Amino acid sequence: MKNIKPFRLRNHSGFSIRSDDFLGQHVVFCCITLGAFASGSNQLTELVSRLGSRNVRVVVITQGGLGANQDFSMRIGGSIDVLLDDDGTVSQMLRSVCGRDRVDCQAFLAVLGPMGQLVKWLDAGDLKGGLEALNHYFLAKRLIGDRVPDVPLQQLEDGKVLTRSFGEWFAKKRVVVFGVPGAFTPVCNLEHLPGYTAAAGQMHARGVDQVVCIAVNDAYVMDAWARATKTPSTVAMLADGSGRFTRAMGLSLDLRGAGLGMRSCRYAMLVEGGVIIHMNVETGFDVSVSGAAPMLQLLNH
Repeated sequence: MKNIKPFRLRNHSGFSIRSDDFLGQHVVFCCITLGAFASGSNQLTELVSRLGSRNVRVVVITQGGLGANQDFSMRIGGSIDVLLDDDGTVSQMLRSVCGRDRVDCQAFLAVLGPMGQLVKWLDAGDLKGGLEALNHYFLAKRLIGDRVPDVPLQQLEDGKVLTRSFGEWFAKKRVVVFGVPGAFTPVCNLEHLPGYTAAAGQMHARGVDQVVCIAVNDAYVMDAWARATKTPSTVAMLADGSGRFTRAMGLSLDLRGAGLGMRSCRYAMLVEGGVIIHMNVETGFDVSVSGAAPMLQLLNH
């Protein structure tokens, strides 16, 4: 999915808000009509309350005029920015990027990911229903600031399969985790894993206790992959054979059409004491934001 184009709008207090101000967190853009003002205030307040602790920002974009936006902001307690899109340029840009050009719905909702990409969107016949749908979406996702699901993972050691929860593997540690769709698959085998193998030493030098690779494969396959690629012990190869961890993270990838079943999205995250500090999830199959280089850059700051 394409990044949104840069924009600058005024909020209900007249202050300038830039698109760059949203980087580093999830943002819910609510492009709403005047008719949604009265019906959606309670639902917006509830959504902000639910998502505020998860580093999710909620923003309303309207063409209602500065006075109407000020009134709406007061109605919802001044807890979110209400941005004035006078000519509808930004609202239409969001719709176009998502391939949604309907203008007859009460609300258009779009979610911007931490890397500046639109990752979820929907047309809503009514604002309440749309906000409830987004709440269910976020409930199924692990986000920055959330705890990593304490789900068992496996590793083969000395010919025996060891099963421990994520908390047991990495309690009180600083961990770089990268997830791949599958062991031995071309991009994973030739690019994703080798990048972390080469960078593991540098990551440890920057305070990382463990570098971890997770795939929806069994422990025997993960061990065979490690041996075939001469992966050093500095990179732990953990098996999520049943996909429980991947599902709990909200990162399942449906590859049944390719004969691979349910796998994992390609992602990378930094975890400290069991809490997700940073997360990059690929929107395609290539290694880009989830590669070792972006994670090294993060660790350098």
